[in-house]
Amino acid sequence: MSESNIKNINFHSNILDKEMGINVYLPKEYEENGNPLPVLYFLHGRSGNESIMYDLNINVKADEMIEKRKNKTTNNCLP
Repeated sequence: MSESNIKNINFHSNILDKEMGINVYLPKEYEENGNPLPVLYFLHGRSGNESIMYDLNINVKADEMIEKRKNKTTNNCLP
């Protein structure tokens, strides 16, 4: 069984005319089943950025909730 991970994706925003980042939490089940998973978006607010996913340990908390079956398996995105 693979481990969950956080993937950082950078892209150019045409509206803002600058490079932007997004962090995507991929649960360990992401690679295994090949089926689409629901996505949960976290919006950090004006003064934050996508790195808050690490600061709040969202990946660890999501892993724990999935393990305890308190949460469905989801991809979590923080733009």
